[in-house]
Amino acid sequence: MPLALSKMAQRPRRLNLLAARILMAFLILGPMAFSASTQDADDAKKKSVLIIYDERDKLPGLAVLDKSIRAGLLGANAFNVEIYSENLDRSRFPGKEYDDILADYFRDKYASKKLDAVIAVMGPSLDFAVAHADEFAAATPIIFCGVDKREIESRHLGPNVTGLLMRREFKGTLDLALKLQPQTRRVIFISGSSAFDQRIAEQAEGELRQYQDKIAIEYWTDFELDELIKNVSELPPDTVILLSTVFSDKTGKSFVPHDVVSSISKHSSVPVYGFLDQFVGRGIVGGHVYSTEAQGNKVAAITLQILSGESPNEVPIQEVSTSSDLFDWRELRRWNLPAENLPSGAVFQFREPTPWEEYRGYGIAILALLILESFLVVSLVLSRRWQRKAELERNEFQTLAAAEHERLNEVVANVPGIVWESRTTDETGRRRARFVSGYVEQMLGYTVDECLSDSGFIASKIVDEDREAYLSQAESVFRTGEPGDTRFRCITKDGRTIWAESHIVPIYDESQRAVGLRGVTMDITQRKKAEEELGSKEKQLTEAQRLAQVGNWEWDSKTDTVTWSNEIYRIYGMDSEKPAASFAEHVRLYTPDSWKRLEGAVSEALSRGTPYELEVEIVRADGQHAWGSARGEAVRNNGDVNLRGTLQDITARKKADEAVRESETRFQNLADAAPVLIWIADPDMQCTYFNRKVLEFTGLALEELCGQGWLGLVHEGDVDRCVAAITEGYKDRVPFFVEYRLRAASGEYRWIFDTGSPQFSTSGEFIGYVGSAIDITDLRMADEAIRESEARFRHLADTAPVLMWMAGPDMAITFFNRFYREYTGQQTPSLAGDNWLKFVHEDDRAYCEQSFTTARENRNPFVMEYRVRRADGEFRWIYGTAAPRFAADGKFLGYIGSQVDISDRKSAEEGLKAALEQIYELKNQLHEENVYLKEVIKLEHHFEEIIGSSDALKYVLFKIEQVAPTDSTVLITGETGTGKELVARAIHSTSLRKDRPLVKVNCAALSPSLVESELFGHERGAFTGAASRKIGRFELADGATIFLDEVGELPLELQPKLLRLLQEGEFERLGSSTTLKADVRIMAATNRNLEAEVQAGRFRGDLLFRLNVFPVTVPPLRERKEDIAELVQHFVNKFSKKLGKTITEVSPGTIRSLNQYHWPGNIRELANVIERAVIGSTGESLQLVEQPGEQKGLKDTTEPLDSLASNERKHIIKTLLSTGWRIEGPNGAARILGVNPSTLRTRMGKLGIVKSDSSTV
Repeated sequence: MPLALSKMAQRPRRLNLLAARILMAFLILGPMAFSASTQDADDAKKKSVLIIYDERDKLPGLAVLDKSIRAGLLGANAFNVEIYSENLDRSRFPGKEYDDILADYFRDKYASKKLDAVIAVMGPSLDFAVAHADEFAAATPIIFCGVDKREIESRHLGPNVTGLLMRREFKGTLDLALKLQPQTRRVIFISGSSAFDQRIAEQAEGELRQYQDKIAIEYWTDFELDELIKNVSELPPDTVILLSTVFSDKTGKSFVPHDVVSSISKHSSVPVYGFLDQFVGRGIVGGHVYSTEAQGNKVAAITLQILSGESPNEVPIQEVSTSSDLFDWRELRRWNLPAENLPSGAVFQFREPTPWEEYRGYGIAILALLILESFLVVSLVLSRRWQRKAELERNEFQTLAAAEHERLNEVVANVPGIVWESRTTDETGRRRARFVSGYVEQMLGYTVDECLSDSGFIASKIVDEDREAYLSQAESVFRTGEPGDTRFRCITKDGRTIWAESHIVPIYDESQRAVGLRGVTMDITQRKKAEEELGSKEKQLTEAQRLAQVGNWEWDSKTDTVTWSNEIYRIYGMDSEKPAASFAEHVRLYTPDSWKRLEGAVSEALSRGTPYELEVEIVRADGQHAWGSARGEAVRNNGDVNLRGTLQDITARKKADEAVRESETRFQNLADAAPVLIWIADPDMQCTYFNRKVLEFTGLALEELCGQGWLGLVHEGDVDRCVAAITEGYKDRVPFFVEYRLRAASGEYRWIFDTGSPQFSTSGEFIGYVGSAIDITDLRMADEAIRESEARFRHLADTAPVLMWMAGPDMAITFFNRFYREYTGQQTPSLAGDNWLKFVHEDDRAYCEQSFTTARENRNPFVMEYRVRRADGEFRWIYGTAAPRFAADGKFLGYIGSQVDISDRKSAEEGLKAALEQIYELKNQLHEENVYLKEVIKLEHHFEEIIGSSDALKYVLFKIEQVAPTDSTVLITGETGTGKELVARAIHSTSLRKDRPLVKVNCAALSPSLVESELFGHERGAFTGAASRKIGRFELADGATIFLDEVGELPLELQPKLLRLLQEGEFERLGSSTTLKADVRIMAATNRNLEAEVQAGRFRGDLLFRLNVFPVTVPPLRERKEDIAELVQHFVNKFSKKLGKTITEVSPGTIRSLNQYHWPGNIRELANVIERAVIGSTGESLQLVEQPGEQKGLKDTTEPLDSLASNERKHIIKTLLSTGWRIEGPNGAARILGVNPSTLRTRMGKLGIVKSDSSTV
């Protein structure tokens, strides 16, 4: 055969060309690659850029944005960019206080850094940067992104801010969907319930409104995810879904939007289209999608402009589209959608290779074998025919060669690449192209003649950076004889840059010496882009898993082979270089309980094909515990059942959930401890919570009140007004206030003042109301009483025979009673303000004005005497008094005054003047004597508060002097009003403990339930309402003196504790087992006969013995009447000073009258009589308004009086008899007596009242 070929080579040169072209067929193999690298400029300037994100963890879309910004900045040859990144986490910590903390942190962290640019991603980050950039990056340009035009219009940015506006284009996706599915009659737009989701939905609704006449468009934004998935699985075929972001559903549950896209696309019965490039590959068909990567590239480009020296004013805010038509080839095939209906520029991801692309290598090999076989057959036929008949063989061979030449040309012409051959020239040894197929014009745009015109023409079209590698690879193939592949970029005739792949083999001559190269070069631009996009997506997926803390795994149950992604290794805390644990080895990666549940779920998945999702507790390699969300599903493959799934790190969420539960518990405890009614309602006006105070007030259980059950307790006359106020508040999302009557547990309707405040989540979503209410029944009754009082006052003022007036805070008079108006002959308008001064005598006018001015400045009562013109024109002397008025909160309201005509008294004064001078002299002498006697008593006893010099009182003072220096227990007895507390104070003030306080406890003023806690203290939680520890009076009096007033009222059950304290000096706080000691001196006082109380069983005898160590009996006033005159003078001085009067004289007749009365109320009664007399006295002499004992309602009787407890017992029994012994209800005894039923029962128990006592009344 070689001999035959050699002879044939000597034939015409056409045969040589034919052989060469046949051998070229062996070169049709696969594509080749070449990668280029770029170098950073060695002398680039160093720049610092800070990127600020709002979210704590980046979502997959933000991760892609961050990566593209970094790639754009780090790829700049002109700069060496150093990038910093911060996450504000303001969605979880809103408020100015947290912003200030962040600003301080940024200022401290970047104090030593000079930031050249700040990039703010999304609106909250932009707000923070604009507000605080001067604190950590003064005068630094700010570039923003992720903000749409509507958001930016509401912000004042300033001259140092520029950026890229986000443009969302919904119309483009709908147009593409209608091209693929022209039969569409219904469009479902799906978006979440968060504030961000709702804003997107509103924007889409405005843009898609133009389609309403053509197709029906529905907006699904208020849903639960499970309900939504069920609904999308039942849609009719003439429907398409446009899917936006879903950050949360109507229940407030949060999601990662990418997970929601996968779930909806998986279960949907119709194609799903979207608006984000991140959603492509997760189940949507595609659409006119917003490219996060392109946005990042543009932001990086703007930043580079700023870093190059341009100011933000020179770089205007840009609103450019970063959207493109992007589709998932698999989803187009899944739904049988015609890809040819899409625009020519549409990009397809995940496209399946064509049969030619998949089996190209096999086809080339088969084609080469066919050509070789054809060559051998032709050679054999030609050889045999040549031997028979040379001329005939030559003719036949030529015919065959021509046919084969034509066939080979067709084969080469159909190869989708440039077939070429180069030969070494004899003259220079350089290789020169000898053959180039016509595909070169289609691929590069150059003609065959242009390619063959110059030996270096083809190489000159290779990009400079790739040319050296290409020539080196070609030289290596020529030198070593080994076939080689290379990839490179070349420039087409129209200036485009394409990627090409060449497969090169050497050409040998008969002596096996390399004489040239043959090859085929193919256009791999599209494949290169697909490979780069695939690599980019793989990296993005890995990064997204890292950021989302989600890893994926697969398990081959047949071989027990487990495959983990890198994130799984991180979650388990294991080395990614080591093999994954087998299924059996997973037992050490979980707690026993979690492994048991996971193992059961895996068994169910393998046996029934049931997918599972559960939360598990992980034991990491370092022993630390973490939480994960494990998901898995069965995959059947040729009869085998394998598993695949994901594992998400939810440790942070678990901790957050625990914190939320603790916060809710704290709130409930605080609410239950609050003394007001507290409630919570959801967005649908359904109450979901009431605190313990509400349950106690209504007497109902929580379940009975929730929803709108509480409305059944509202008075029927108030229901409509109450509901209207709440509905109006809900409508406008504003606080509301309403008063209504609510039925209490006793059946009584009580007035309630209710307030409600709207509540919003951190994302701005309305989540309901929180409210509180208070019982204002007593307040309303007080208001009504005030109004009635004012009416009575006006009636009284108009009927009083004195001149009365009232002034405001500015001292302008606003009211004159009828007698005043009749006296002056003027009406109120003529007198109001300061017009009344016009009727005052001109000599007295300045005096009146000065009196008013002084009173207004000092807020003190004042008295005036002046002349005023009466209605008949006569000037009459007027005596007037006025007192300041104050509100309950102490606010000054003005003055009220009264006046009487004293003209007659004035005329009599002159006649009495001489007599008064003598009286004054006697009074002064008496006063001096009185002062002297007081000083004597004071020097002797130091008891200035005890007034008197009677023998009975001196005996008491003597006993005080005896017992004061000791620590003995003192029992002070005496009638009510005799001054027992003054005796106790006198003993204490002269005792060795006088430098310590005297602690006083009125045993009668404390309820039985509180007296033990008041005396001995209590621990936190000792009883309901004991929120903290309380120190008792005995513990407070340690080292001092305690005075137990009305000790006879001490409950019998508490007396043993007091006895133990007297005996041992020990006691325990309520709710505590710890014994405390106290060094206390005890003084007790009572107006009861304690010996009789012991006989009656109401007081312990042993306690009486302990208290009665040193008895002091204070005599009643009727036994020391010689002290009345001195007491009267004391009280006159005291009350005159208090009331602003000057009383200097008490007549002997007044003293006699007071001495004749037996004073059952003792000194307290005397003080009251003197105070009334001082009030009623108009001159400087004390005048009794009425004789003692003549007061209305009092009887001067010496008959024995019943005790207060006895009278109380009789009154309660009479009331119970009238109600048939019914205590509660509208007609019960508690309602009649005006007390709570529980209080009445306590008093009945203390007084020993039982139903059989009715005969004692």
